[in-house]
Formats: sequence, C-alpha cells, structure tokens
Amino acid sequence: MGSSDGRPFKVNTFLIYTKRKYSNFILEASIRLRNHNSGIHFRSEQLPGPGWIVRGLQADASDAGDKSAWGNYYEERGRSRTMMKTPDEGWLKAKPVLRKQDWNDYRILADGEHIRLTFNGVVTIDTQEKQRLDGIIALQLHAGEEMKVEFRNMKIKVLP
Repeated sequence: MGSSDGRPFKVNTFLIYTKRKYSNFILEASIRLRNHNSGIHFRSEQLPGPGWIVRGLQADASDAGDKSAWGNYYEERGRSRTMMKTPDEGWLKAKPVLRKQDWNDYRILADGEHIRLTFNGVVTIDTQEKQRLDGIIALQLHAGEEMKVEFRNMKIKVLP
C-alpha cells in the first residue's frame, strides 16, 4: 500500500525492484486505487536524483472521471500517451469493466517487441515496442493530490 495522505509529493515516486531487469515476462497483479493516479511500471529504469525516480513503460491506473486512464499504455518521462493509437485507447476498452475503488486485475505480457495489457480480462493494448526491451519493475505513487493505492497478488513468470 502507498499513500501520500498528509504529505503529498511534488514528483512521482516509486517502489522499485532493482535486483534484476526483466525482458520477456507475464506480470499479473491486482490494484485498488482510492483516487488520483498510479500504475505498474515495467521495462523501466531508475534515474539519479532525489528520491526514487523512474523512466519507462507503464500499465496506467487513473481515476479522473472521463479522463481516467485505466488500461492505458504510458511512458513515464518519455513518449507519454503517444504510444497508443489515441490518448485514451486503453481507457475506452477498460471503462466498461472497471471496478471503481475496488480490486482490478492487470496482466502485462512483454515478449520481445510484443506488449499486451489485459485489464479485468479485456485486452486494452496490443502493440509493438522497439525502444524498451528490458528493465526494472516499479509501482507508482503519483505526485499532486493526496492519494492511496494498494497492490496485491503480484506474480511474474519469466518467458524464454
């Protein structure tokens, strides 16, 4: 669980697993977001600087009404939402299956250049990624308004 209650951040911060880099894998996790924005970073890199800063790919989680981003594919400190066909490609597919303020399931497939995000059983993104082929896993606590996010049942299967 991560929360910025009583101490909001000015820069996104992350819980980072740095023991190894992952290239090809299936990562599954459940996420519950009280409000605001978070996500699961993969094929990312830790940047130098104060705190814990990450650049890389993200399975997005955002509760912002019609501008929410559940199911979206995002690159932190990079191409942002431009990697999707439209800025809300994933969200439009995830919206009907979102369990607001409850547990939602993500499945991230990264196999060579193939990236597929599945949100609550619905494929929201199925694309190719040529720039980021390996990296660390990180969980985001977003800057800005006070927020809370929880993750559970995280597991990763490394693919050949």
